[in-house]
Amino acid sequence: MKEVFKTFLSLIILIIISALGYSAWIINKGEFSSQYLEKFINDRFKSDNFYTSISDPSIKFDKEEKRIVVKGSKFEIYTVKDEKVSEFDSLKIHIKIIPLITKRKLITNKLELDNGEINLPEVFSKKLLVNSIQLKGNLIDDKKININSLSASINKDFYKGSAEIDLINLSAQGKLTKLERKKIFQGFDLKSEDMKFFVNKEEFNIEGNAILGNINIFLKGKKNFVNKKEFVSKYNLSGEIDEKGIEESFNLKVDPYLKGKIKFEADYFIQEDNKQKIVTKNDLKNTELDFQIIDLTKDKDIDAKANISYLFFDNKLSEIRVDEYKEGNNELNGAIVFSKEFKFFKNLDLNLLKDDKKLSVKIIKGKKDSKLILNADYFDFSKVSNNYLSNDNNKKSFFTDLQPLTIDLKAKEVLLSEKSIFDVEALINYNNKSLNKVDLKAKFDNNKIFNVGFVRKNNVNQLNLDGDYFDFSETLKETFLEKNKEDSFLKKFQPLKINLKAKEILVGEEKYIYDVNGELKYEKELFKEVSLNAKLNDQKNFDLNIKPKKDSRELVINSNDAGLFLKTFDINKSGNEGELVLHGNYDDSKETHPLNASVTIRDMRLVKAPTLAKILNLASIGIVSTLSGEGILINKLKSEFILDDGILNLKKYEAYGPDVGFSNQGFIYLRKDEIDLEGAIIPMLTLNKIFGSIPVLGKILTNERKGIWSFIYTIKGNLEEPDVKVDPIKTITPGFIQKFFSVFKKDEEDKEDKEN
Repeated sequence: MKEVFKTFLSLIILIIISALGYSAWIINKGEFSSQYLEKFINDRFKSDNFYTSISDPSIKFDKEEKRIVVKGSKFEIYTVKDEKVSEFDSLKIHIKIIPLITKRKLITNKLELDNGEINLPEVFSKKLLVNSIQLKGNLIDDKKININSLSASINKDFYKGSAEIDLINLSAQGKLTKLERKKIFQGFDLKSEDMKFFVNKEEFNIEGNAILGNINIFLKGKKNFVNKKEFVSKYNLSGEIDEKGIEESFNLKVDPYLKGKIKFEADYFIQEDNKQKIVTKNDLKNTELDFQIIDLTKDKDIDAKANISYLFFDNKLSEIRVDEYKEGNNELNGAIVFSKEFKFFKNLDLNLLKDDKKLSVKIIKGKKDSKLILNADYFDFSKVSNNYLSNDNNKKSFFTDLQPLTIDLKAKEVLLSEKSIFDVEALINYNNKSLNKVDLKAKFDNNKIFNVGFVRKNNVNQLNLDGDYFDFSETLKETFLEKNKEDSFLKKFQPLKINLKAKEILVGEEKYIYDVNGELKYEKELFKEVSLNAKLNDQKNFDLNIKPKKDSRELVINSNDAGLFLKTFDINKSGNEGELVLHGNYDDSKETHPLNASVTIRDMRLVKAPTLAKILNLASIGIVSTLSGEGILINKLKSEFILDDGILNLKKYEAYGPDVGFSNQGFIYLRKDEIDLEGAIIPMLTLNKIFGSIPVLGKILTNERKGIWSFIYTIKGNLEEPDVKVDPIKTITPGFIQKFFSVFKKDEEDKEDKEN
């Protein structure tokens, strides 16, 4: 660089000599050129390390500006080893004529170089293509040159400003009032109107406000000319960036995982081996994070810091290193490796510490498939299953870009919906935007082991459930009492055949069934076929079957302990013993698939029935105490109902025993937990007297005798604690007695059939 300055100084000396020799002639003739002038200029430019070449040099007088213009074409500078340093199509130097004549002082105030290139490999990695360089100012001082105005167009870049050159120390400093550099980083332009610079033989420094792409930054940079092992260039940047800026800067889409502004301080290093590195410190207080795959989320206005490094090779992002992330009790580190062979990224390795629980996530991409390895103390799988393992083929998820994907999961605890499972080992295959295969082994919080196997097939998917214990309480409630949820597991994976084998299943609060074996087919949001048998305790059991018919399904339930069955499924809490038979049909021709069914229960006892106790007490029927003892025997109960869209329409409900008989009808609103029934109750002692005298019975049935009292009751309000009212005014009607008599008569006929 020192020799370059010497070259330009030699040119200035040449101008002085040439100007003194030819000035008078120039004034008269206007322009002078000669082959001797060309030789003279080249000889004068020659030094120990450089020599020059210029063609067709001439000296011309500019009358309007009153100055001498020295110009030439094809101006070139070479090293003594014949290596071309620079070349320009033209060179112009402007010399003021008045000071030259009056003061015999040479004042050069303008220099122009056009259409050329500068080749300094030790300074610039590529040749600089120069459109033009123009310098204005005091360009002749032996110690210092002041350039009041400089402008240069190099490659597609533009520089404008001022500078001061120290010829003794070979350094320069100045300010750029207009800087435009094209595609300086990741295809982004750099613009500035306030950039200071300093340059010497060892380094080049800049500092000022700028715009990179659309991001406002403060830039402080350094370029090494000598000590390049540490770095070739280093830039300090600070500013704010959001998800849009990240996508534009790094071609990396982070929405919806990251939203909002990030305050950053960054050190940008350029190395000798064409590698680049950005080391950042980030303030994420105004940033929202949603990395559900690693159970890391953060809302806005929560303090968080992150130190992240970005590595580049050949100007392309090759790796992101999360050196440190800190937010409350959450810490994260890891790396993401990129490759042009793989979309989005090649490998991912992240380690999260959340509330003293560890989570390790590794993603390894292959050319044919990918693998996700999860090792965790605790993992929230509910968010992953809902958002990433959806069966919706139109929904793009995190896993879409990884498929076909095998997930290897090992965790001490995994949250599924609102409940956790433990000691989990699972292999999950994901392809074509859906789950294809699952093999899972785990424990519940009671240490009971279970296995889940799922296989997607062309016609019907298959789910195998085998375990010591399962909790189906919520599933049963959602399936039979609530409207189907859009994210229901059954709905997502229908048509589905379920093979069920369990030692114990929770079906309600502290209610269990045992030794369960079943096959179920779920299709079009319905259980189309069911064959299930289970025990209620060691000796009591039940079986449930659903068989498909045209536009309907037949339902049959049998149990040898009606009271225990009704208690287990939270239908009635007061029954003991008895036999139950339910027969019904689902009408699938209707959108709500109503169930029209009848239930018959024999020889069941009612114990501690609070609603019945209220009715008996209000009616002053003196058998209330029996409820708290061995219970009131019900020889037969017959009910007919329609269950439609969460509403039970009790069309007929009649029961009798040795002590009491009653009937009712009305509605039970299962989703609202409300009841609205009206019925009648009669002490069976009255009817027993009637049955004891046939003539009297005949008169009653023909309404010739009146005065036998019945009690009309209503049950309304909350299903758990309803409002019960009894009206003792009304008497028994013949129709009411006929209903009861028909029940008794049918019962006697059944007994005779059995005896015969």
